[in-house]
Amino acid sequence: MGEIIQKELISIGERIAFVRKQAGLSQKELAKKIHVQRQTISNWEIGLNTPPIERIHLICEICNCSADFLICNLITDYDKLKSENDKFKKMYSEIYAVIKKYENDEKKR
Repeated sequence: MGEIIQKELISIGERIAFVRKQAGLSQKELAKKIHVQRQTISNWEIGLNTPPIERIHLICEICNCSADFLICNLITDYDKLKSENDKFKKMYSEIYAVIKKYENDEKKR
């Protein structure tokens, strides 16, 4: 997929639908992989609610995209983002680890 996509995707739900389709997954298949119901994926994609950070993390891993890709408003070049995926995954994993540590510290208080 070498073309540049010029469409602005307003919501995270639209971006989730985009990466899911690029990964060749149905809503049901993605839902099973991230341990939610198909309706949950549908609700995210149509903007009824937003996925929690841990689900965004899983979507990124499964659909081979970066968190930056999901949370940015403009898709410029999907292939370029995929090639930078490792860098963003590492950065996102570090952020995720800090958040989890904070949550664990809060539980101990």
